[in-house]
Amino acid sequence: MMFSVHRNSRVYEQLHLDNAGRSWDHQYILDERSANGSPITRFYFDELYLFNNASLQLKTGDNTPRSLECYKIYGDASGRIYLQVGAGSTRSLSVM
Repeated sequence: MMFSVHRNSRVYEQLHLDNAGRSWDHQYILDERSANGSPITRFYFDELYLFNNASLQLKTGDNTPRSLECYKIYGDASGRIYLQVGAGSTRSLSVM
């Protein structure tokens, strides 16, 4: 679930994923569309929450470059972020 939360007069974008203990094969794929129907290619979350084997992936296979940026990742150490590298693309994960 995606949330916009107000804290200290600022909007914080959050994504909460709970896979209910299923295997990583049950992936949440970021494949959102804007109001005009075009694909959203840049995703930003201040906080990302991954619990109970949650698996997050960016949509691939349509030759549309996408990016995911998040400031903090929380969870129970059972989740994963799946970064698939295709032809001519680069994926990176930076943890601060």
